[in-house]
Amino acid sequence: LPVTSGYASLSLDGQATKFSLSSGGARSFAFYGPWYEQMHGSGSCQQSFFGCYFCPRENPCDDILLRRKWRVLYGRDEFYNYVEHSVTLGIGNHMVKDFKFGLVVGHSGGYGQFPIPILGLSLGRANIPETFLEQLLRQQVIDTLSYSIYASPAGDGITGILTLEDSVPTSVTYIGFSRKRSRLSDGKISASLSPLDLFDSHSTKLRIHHDNADTEPAIVDAGAS
Repeated sequence: LPVTSGYASLSLDGQATKFSLSSGGARSFAFYGPWYEQMHGSGSCQQSFFGCYFCPRENPCDDILLRRKWRVLYGRDEFYNYVEHSVTLGIGNHMVKDFKFGLVVGHSGGYGQFPIPILGLSLGRANIPETFLEQLLRQQVIDTLSYSIYASPAGDGITGILTLEDSVPTSVTYIGFSRKRSRLSDGKISASLSPLDLFDSHSTKLRIHHDNADTEPAIVDAGAS
């Protein structure tokens, strides 16, 4: 799948929708059109960069607000409420029937107050709906719960190709995690950031060193670009 600035497109019942990729989250959901236009005005779905999903006549969802609602927190104070709906998923050259996808029917908080459709690529757990990758595995579209993103070296965000079920080893150096107690980690899972180099959006390595600065703890966010 092509990825542009961290966004990828899928088809839900023939309706193209863009999603923000999240390697740290396991939930996937699109905007439910009637809810989105109720919140942002008539015709706002056509103006949205992401697009919306409207239940077609052959796949109705008149009971959508009566279905079980899932609530998920992103960041400190951004909440999404969504329900599940079975669609025909268009992904690459595949059309996958009876694919359950989340439809957002409520949102609050967050930066700028505008929601973003999310495609979660992380592994799931027992108390949440079956994930995007788990459904593809069960329907034999992929053989393994793995993926790779081959990104171009420059530009804002991640632009490149998302390849599902790809786990080919690369020459990239891996940074190990540890529970070793230290002044910073206090027994929590941690990783040393000393092997990391920082680059700007033009792929230029940042070379300014602050040897006299105090050491500070940092959080590794696998879902950010």
